[in-house]
Amino acid sequence: MIKKSIFLILLIFSCSQKNKKIKVADDKNVTRKEITREIKKNSAKDSPIIDFIHKFGMQDDYYLTLYSRNDYSIELDKVLQNSISDSILYNGEPIRRLVSDSIISKHFNIDATEKLIVIDKNSRVVDTIKRKQYEYNDDAIESYYVATYDLNNQNKSDRYIVSSMFSDSIVSFCKPVNVKEYSSFLSKKVLKNLSFNTEHLYSSMYFINGVDTIKLISFADYSKGGTKMYLFKNNIPKDSLTNSFILNEFTPIPLQTKNEFLFLASVNIPDTDAFWDVLTGIDKERIKFYFYEKNRLYKK
Repeated sequence: MIKKSIFLILLIFSCSQKNKKIKVADDKNVTRKEITREIKKNSAKDSPIIDFIHKFGMQDDYYLTLYSRNDYSIELDKVLQNSISDSILYNGEPIRRLVSDSIISKHFNIDATEKLIVIDKNSRVVDTIKRKQYEYNDDAIESYYVATYDLNNQNKSDRYIVSSMFSDSIVSFCKPVNVKEYSSFLSKKVLKNLSFNTEHLYSSMYFINGVDTIKLISFADYSKGGTKMYLFKNNIPKDSLTNSFILNEFTPIPLQTKNEFLFLASVNIPDTDAFWDVLTGIDKERIKFYFYEKNRLYKK
């Protein structure tokens, strides 16, 4: 059976897809009116994927985690488990088993996974890769369905940013913003000024946009709704989000839309093994969060 952590993640995505809205914290410092905001959802079949591929431990190939077409359920999990090959491709960590193309294409979003552009940490396009096969990977902590790839680059990192083929009308290459860690002492001071408990500060970072400083703080105040993310422009709160996850890492990418900086956010649920990556946009003018469903970008 699929491990608890990845099943929990899939249930979280399923709930967000059902509601198709994400609550923005009704904090008086940001707004006096409760706001709901649609999760940005891919509206076209060819919406490009922007995500990480990860290296298989000590092995040479890479994998891209797949997302189910519909809400993940126990019933779907049973169907998928029955389709997994008994033949073990690799008996290590993770244990790798082959899954047929027909089963994956029926139940997962794969229309943009066949060919990917690979971008390194220096924002250089280093390779173009084609899908090799689909697998079920059973790891010690989590299990997941993936597409696998071989990379030609000799200096292999543990992960790379990838994008499927895209139209310039949707996204374009750019110089990424320079995200830096922000002082935890100063972050707590900012939060105290907003009357928050600062015991659970998880991350804080900032980048410069022209003459403005854009700051992002991830923390928890369990007396006021749990885990939160706050977005500031020149120390003025511009947007806030209350959700179940916290921000661990915020990776800028050398791609942008007309209106948004793009990032890959590594997030997790506190005190669990549930970790995943989320394609995130920050509106350049309005300084607002956007989270793209299943890491698919679409033209608005």
